[in-house]
Amino acid sequence: MSAQLDLDSTMLGETPAGTANSEPRVTTEQPLICTSLRKRLDWAALSTSLLHNRSPCGKWKETQLDTHDIAIPLTSQRVFRAIFMSPHDAASSNNLTRIERLYSLNAGQLSGIIFLLKNDDEQENAVYALMTFQTQ
Repeated sequence: MSAQLDLDSTMLGETPAGTANSEPRVTTEQPLICTSLRKRLDWAALSTSLLHNRSPCGKWKETQLDTHDIAIPLTSQRVFRAIFMSPHDAASSNNLTRIERLYSLNAGQLSGIIFLLKNDDEQENAVYALMTFQTQ
């Protein structure tokens, strides 16, 4: 028995095909994870875990993604893309460029930033890094 998620088209922010905000066509049905994520210490364990376990959205495939860290197909033509950030990444000057490129894929629709807040001694610094990032 399989469960299916029924998403409302307005929730997905769908736009008619061929409009300026339409997203590039998806060429894969698999969720994708960027190869560079494995090299980032805060996210390496997640990368390994996703690649070795089957998820509800299918088996993950590692590939080079230029603008984002993950891509999860929602339908054959709609993909959720996200950038993963940690307090260490927030200090990087490269992040504004990455966010602008992600936003430009389809006017910010179906995209997100996942910010890691650790549950240890660094918690207060992580919250401060997130607040600083939000004000940039």
